[in-house]
Amino acid sequence: MSIRPVINNQPIFWVWGHGLKAGDVVSLDWSDDGHRTWHPCHATVAKGHTSVTTKAVNQVPGRSFRPCVKHAGHSWQCAAWMSAL
Repeated sequence: MSIRPVINNQPIFWVWGHGLKAGDVVSLDWSDDGHRTWHPCHATVAKGHTSVTTKAVNQVPGRSFRPCVKHAGHSWQCAAWMSAL
């Protein structure tokens, strides 16, 4: 799973999950309040595919991100929160 901070030199993040199975879900979680609350941006792997990309979210001061994956039948696994600014 990768988190990608690049589009025309603008800090925009999305998650690309690869090597997955149909029904697996990736998420780009983002928070503007120090992780007290967050907004999930999910994408589910379709039948016959092994990768998926979430929608992109822009970076603003104070915003942080974390990539997560949920394999079918398992609980969420998330990386540490990160910020580009």
